[in-house]
Amino acid sequence: MQPKLKEREPQRTKPAPAPITPPVISASAAVLPLRLFLSISFLYAGIDKLFDLDFLNPNASGYIGNQLTGFAQNSPIGGFLTSVAVPNATLFGVMMLAGELAIGLGTLVGLFSRTAAFFGMVISLTLWVSTTWNVTPFFLASDLPYAMGWLVLALAGAHPVWSLDGQIQLWLNERKRQEILKQGKRAVVHPPNPELVRTQARRHFLAVAGGTLVAGSLTGVAWFNSVSNRNANSTTQSVPIETSPIITSTPVTNPFANNPQPVTTTAQGQFTATTSTPANATKTTAVANTSAPINGKVLGAIASLPVGGSLKFITPDTGDRAIVIHNSNGSVKAFSSICTHEGCEVTYYPNQQYLECPCHGARFDPNTGAVLRRPANRPLKAYNVSVDNSGNIIYQLK
Repeated sequence: MQPKLKEREPQRTKPAPAPITPPVISASAAVLPLRLFLSISFLYAGIDKLFDLDFLNPNASGYIGNQLTGFAQNSPIGGFLTSVAVPNATLFGVMMLAGELAIGLGTLVGLFSRTAAFFGMVISLTLWVSTTWNVTPFFLASDLPYAMGWLVLALAGAHPVWSLDGQIQLWLNERKRQEILKQGKRAVVHPPNPELVRTQARRHFLAVAGGTLVAGSLTGVAWFNSVSNRNANSTTQSVPIETSPIITSTPVTNPFANNPQPVTTTAQGQFTATTSTPANATKTTAVANTSAPINGKVLGAIASLPVGGSLKFITPDTGDRAIVIHNSNGSVKAFSSICTHEGCEVTYYPNQQYLECPCHGARFDPNTGAVLRRPANRPLKAYNVSVDNSGNIIYQLK
């Protein structure tokens, strides 16, 4: 008796894979607006430096060396700027000027696209840690977003059509095809190699993942720095107004009558006036009192801030960096000490009667805060200060 054969199960047919719908806009085309913006911005920056007569002039206030000196004051790479960049300021200025022009032009026409984007990111990151490192919150600073834009272009590469890189590649491919035809061979289109496809996919994944990691790390550093700056300002103003020390109007000799100089401060808001004597400079510190007015914060005594003197302080209600000035006309004015151009801290020059930004040479009126010289186009923020009957300079709280 022959054994029964097992009946074969009907073969199941696999469902056909769903067709892959190509994206409406390719990734290379989606970054074209970003490419146009970054290229024009860098070209403008390079051309602006090229025609700026002060940029490479060591005798001008807008000289690149003065800018680098100002950057070094509050930069995490201040040591490098002071020891290397400032002594070679002209060379660094020429490199920056030429780099911005080359990167802007290369990106605009799409030549050496990834190389131009990489160095654009390097320049933007350098400007971030030197120029706009202390801008708080960090997303108000422009250089870090510029670096992220360059990172996207570096990952995307050249557009296959709207770039010289793409046109050169098309020309090379056509030339290779013509050479094959001349040899009497037929150009055969081989199916894609699965292993090669997988290798390229891995490379693309690693590139995008690496770029994402870089972007996340830089954003984290910027966030941490902004929080640190905010906490530092908060700690500086942690003393209650009711018990904060007040500088009495103890008369002091005005050492600035013939040669006015800025007045610096010590801890707790005390004024320290440094005299310009031929021998060693002497210091006079006013005496602190213990009571405070209800309607404001005492910054110090007018007697300790002679005509032509200035004091940088932190506003007690908003935590902003500010400066109070005793002008030559006898008025006392207070303004934000942050330049409205790139966020550097301004300095008051009593002999010249202006506030000046060390980074790009912008100047402001010490009486009104108005712009006296570009590149800034907005005045400094003004604060309400007054002098009471006891001779105290009062910061009016909001």
